[in-house]
Parts: sequence; C-alpha cells; structure tokens
Amino acid sequence: MMSRGTDHATEERRLRTREEKEGIEEWTESFFFAVGEVTFLCVPAFYVLMDAEPNGPLKFSALFGWLALCLSVGTFRGHWIDIDWPQVTPALVLLRFVFYDAVILGVAYAATGVDIAFHSPVVTATTAVVLAVGCALLFSRLGGAVENRL
Repeated sequence: MMSRGTDHATEERRLRTREEKEGIEEWTESFFFAVGEVTFLCVPAFYVLMDAEPNGPLKFSALFGWLALCLSVGTFRGHWIDIDWPQVTPALVLLRFVFYDAVILGVAYAATGVDIAFHSPVVTATTAVVLAVGCALLFSRLGGAVENRL
C-alpha cells in the first residue's frame, strides 16, 4: 500500500484557523469586490457611453461617477459606517444591474451638463462624485425595502 506524501506546511495550513481580515486589509478586499460588481453590472452603460457625445466631458464624468460608486459600495458594505447594505440575492442582483446602469448614465449626463455650464473639471468631478455617493446611499434604502418585501 502506498502512502501519499504531503508537505508539512500544507497540513499546518489545513489545521490553522483562518485569520480574519481587519482594518485597511478588510476595506481593500471589500473595495476590490465592489469594483468587480459595479464594473461587471455596468457594462451596458459603458457600451452606451462609448460613442455618446459630447465625448470628452461625458467620459470624464462617467469615470468619476464609476469610481465614486465603487468606493461607496465598497465602504458601505463593510461595518465602518452604520449603513445596512443589502445582501446579494437573485432579485437584488437584478435591481443592482438596473440601478447601477441608471446611476452611471444619469451621473455621466448630469455632470456633463454641469461641465457644459461651468467649464470646470473640478465642478464636474465634484458633481459626479456627490451624485454617485448619494445614489449609493439611496440604493441601500431601496435594496433594504426590496429585501424586506421578499
């Protein structure tokens, strides 16, 4: 009878309890998964914005809106701020898909309107960030309401 050879370090890893992440490491992991979630679900919005006009301001606004949405989702789903972030369920994935796409498109066009009016990249970026963070806060309430109904 043959015995299987295993590495001693592998056996130790199997026996050890996993260390819980905390602090910046936990937030970084949360942000990483938020980037994946938001980016994947917003592919249709990004496709719509690809050839939309005015090209430069629209993409600038969408970039800041996307980044702010990712940072908000990553931060809100953790326990750092007292916000009840909705779980990931099939119904809420559909809601996220529709909501995130609407946020990216809405923020991009609204901030582009501000850019056309004020011709200031700082005002445009600030508008995109404030709108995206506000929409993320709105999603926590909307998702919570949908979650409670299910």
